Amino acid sequence: MAGIDGDAISGLFNALDSLMPPVPDPALRPVVSLGPASIKATGVGGFVGINQEPRGDVFGRRLDATALVTVRAANAGELSAAVTSVTQALMGAERTSLRERGILRITLDQVGPDASGPGDRAHRDLTFRIIYEFLKRPQQASGVIQEVPLNIRLSQTRAPQTLLKSPFVAGSLNWFEAVDDPGATRSRPGRWQYNASEGRIEQRSNVWGGSSGPDPNKPGAYLLLRTREGLPPVQDFVLKVNLRSEDDDGIGLVFRWQGVDNFYFFLMHSGGNYRLVGKKVAGQFANLSTPALDAGHGYQVGANHEVEVTARGPSFHVRIDGVPALAGRDESLPAAGRVGLLSHGNNRAFFRAIELVQL
Repeated sequence: MAGIDGDAISGLFNALDSLMPPVPDPALRPVVSLGPASIKATGVGGFVGINQEPRGDVFGRRLDATALVTVRAANAGELSAAVTSVTQALMGAERTSLRERGILRITLDQVGPDASGPGDRAHRDLTFRIIYEFLKRPQQASGVIQEVPLNIRLSQTRAPQTLLKSPFVAGSLNWFEAVDDPGATRSRPGRWQYNASEGRIEQRSNVWGGSSGPDPNKPGAYLLLRTREGLPPVQDFVLKVNLRSEDDDGIGLVFRWQGVDNFYFFLMHSGGNYRLVGKKVAGQFANLSTPALDAGHGYQVGANHEVEVTARGPSFHVRIDGVPALAGRDESLPAAGRVGLLSHGNNRAFFRAIELVQL
């Protein structure tokens, strides 16, 4: 979802995030997921008025959305207090504070049951209904609209659609196509397999090429989700994968895959202590136009991690275990494409579950 509609969704996400109460452990920060029911142009065909400084047109969107807020705590005994804190932060906020953020109305729709997470951690889902107004103001002076056409048809964007949500089971390998990058010349070929006793897809080859350092030259082994009826290529999406590595080399995801020479990817590396989003365009690996690199964090070997990649137009965001990790922008590959799994020099890369939501 690109353009002003995508900006409106990002604006609501940021508004909710700014209201969240502080937590002592960043890993326990509430996780917000948005489900837009409708996005409608405000004013006349989206035109709201003229901004004076800088001078230019102001456009608006009104968003009716569901926000799923996952409240997390270190243990079950602390969960109720955490839920109360989040509920009060959102429902008890001053009306002026909400309106300053564009939130016109917010109601608590549903409270989910307590659930357990890794270790002793606990979490509970809260569902809110929100009406949000987004105004896009000019970033620099520009011409203004002198005439507004009145035959503009207001459109409604589609609601997010879950295309796939499943743990990996016997037969899951049939959902995918295995591809080795032509540049992955070491330890070929890749060896993807399903481990029934562990309930996971595994890469058991060290296949790789390029560099092991914090740069985008990462030809590896890919496992691409096959497209079919009900599971089309995706342009704007949220991709979540539960993964684990018992090696310290590269593991990650690919997306907007057009072919082996054109795709985006996320990779994290424990031995090199980095995370990055990169691209391969016309056969050449490169950074995004606005790079997404964290050269100070990798991942914990032997631990389960949930990696979430969100793509909206040219904007990409990565969360790891619910915590924002990377953000970047690039317009090289705007078309819809396939998604999949990635390993780079890693013969103990394990994947347990996948969720794909089309935005």
